[in-house]
Amino acid sequence: MLELLDDLTRRIPDDTAIDKLTVNDGKLVLVGQSRAAPALVGLLQDSPLLAEPALSGAVQADPRSGRDRFTLAATVRGQAPEDANDTGR
Repeated sequence: MLELLDDLTRRIPDDTAIDKLTVNDGKLVLVGQSRAAPALVGLLQDSPLLAEPALSGAVQADPRSGRDRFTLAATVRGQAPEDANDTGR
């Protein structure tokens, strides 16, 4: 998880605010605001830790912030669904 957070921090531009980040059953979901939400897909495609990043649903303009509200989903590579729920017991 720390490696994934480090990778996302390096790839996501400073003009993007992440409101929610979840990783569940090998799936990553990011919800946030960005000045260039569609460009995030390209930035995350280069990640060795993620597969198939894509915007989910409509990108909506937020007139207050001047940013686009987005939801982005991707698959975490090398993490099978059963591994995501493994608590090390």
